[in-house]
Amino acid sequence: MFITIQHKKADDSMIDKTPAISTYTVKCNSCTYFFDVKQAKNDNKYIKITQSRIIKDTNEKKRTTFILFEADVVKFADALNQAQADMSS
Repeated sequence: MFITIQHKKADDSMIDKTPAISTYTVKCNSCTYFFDVKQAKNDNKYIKITQSRIIKDTNEKKRTTFILFEADVVKFADALNQAQADMSS
């Protein structure tokens, strides 16, 4: 599997309804993942994770998004690291 991670600071060209503080892009084979660090109206930060992939049969782009709140980032990272360790053994 080929993985590329890029970091890009937010600028005016990336602004949507909630501007990203920063964006990380991970390209893996047929999928691309976007990790957008954002700040809510109540000043709490969160990560919006989006998977973008192309469906081979129809050439249609499909996006799946979920939100990870600041309070849950450590738990999420711990679970991901444990899952990675399980895959490596």
